[in-house]
Amino acid sequence: MSKLYRYIFITENSRFLHLAFYIVLRIIKTDTQRENMEFLRNNFYCGHGRVMLDAVKQGRVFVELDGKLLHRYDENIAAAPDPMKFNNIGGNSLWPAPEGGEFAFNYLNDCGNSWLVQPGVNCAASTFLAAPFPVCSRRVTLHNRRGYEMEVEFRRGIFPLAPEAIALSGAVRFTGYREEDLLLLSSPCAPESAVIAAWSLEQFPGSDGIVAFGKLRGVSDASEAINRTYYGDPSDSLEFGAGFFRFHLGGTERLQIGVKASARPEFIGAYDPNRNLLILRSSLPGQGRRIDIADNIQQAGVFGAADQYSIFNGGAMDFFELETIAPVEFSADGLVTGSHLVSETRFYQGPREELERLLTQSFGMSESFFQLKGGCDGREQSSAGI
Repeated sequence: MSKLYRYIFITENSRFLHLAFYIVLRIIKTDTQRENMEFLRNNFYCGHGRVMLDAVKQGRVFVELDGKLLHRYDENIAAAPDPMKFNNIGGNSLWPAPEGGEFAFNYLNDCGNSWLVQPGVNCAASTFLAAPFPVCSRRVTLHNRRGYEMEVEFRRGIFPLAPEAIALSGAVRFTGYREEDLLLLSSPCAPESAVIAAWSLEQFPGSDGIVAFGKLRGVSDASEAINRTYYGDPSDSLEFGAGFFRFHLGGTERLQIGVKASARPEFIGAYDPNRNLLILRSSLPGQGRRIDIADNIQQAGVFGAADQYSIFNGGAMDFFELETIAPVEFSADGLVTGSHLVSETRFYQGPREELERLLTQSFGMSESFFQLKGGCDGREQSSAGI
């Protein structure tokens, strides 16, 4: 390019050609700057990976580690989203809770008992806000099962994690991010009309052999930490130890558990032996009052359960979710104002023995966590052997 520039400059028509060439350079430079600005505001690097916020597709978050996507991603739906159907492409999405019960957002009276995703959640595009890191916002009109209508701002920001304070072996690769999710009502409402909680659902490819888990600090009996009033009976898939639980994923049955906030859960996570991948999710306790988010009739009412985390096994759908849940927030005079959720997700990939050491030494999990009869994908060992 520099040789061409010098050649043009010394020709007889140098002034005209130089001007034309200058204009071309400016166009190229402007396009490049535009692409770079778009990239910088939607993506960032952390550790050995990249974190991406896609505002077009419901403000979902996707993460790559060493150039390979870690989340579930449905290319067919992404290529041709249908505004009349739920476009579940994967990644980490922000939802309003509760799903079921009298204040449900996924069941409306005029639709009977049919599960649905409201158009604003499914289709509304976001705009990016001026911020050092990716932050997007969209305004959505929601209705609940009681027929109450509200305008809600969905705001999501993602931020790189600080350098790891733990010693990682050279064989372990790391990336992660912090997300800050906000659901803000344009007009506060009475809790008799509506409640709303920010709910982050992070999806990953599922398969037999994946083990989800959680670390607990507030119960002597780990089984007391589990809310089993979601999908199916997960009892045969659960194991319990001193301060932790395991939830075996896979199979064909759809199952879900909640992790009660009263158990003071430190984090939840999953180990995928097929990808040598360890995932950890944590969230701040938050301010306000927790609700029952479950997809059921909620016999004890919307305040009858108070989970900080949830884990969903999609069974035949071949994906699972690690979910964080925020409390409902109220004004000083008792009106519902919205919900604020702060979560962190960490990814570690490497040899199983290094991941086990990481969990044991850096995160305080039991040394027996991976010591299952038949390997990490077995279910033979009872809680008495942990």
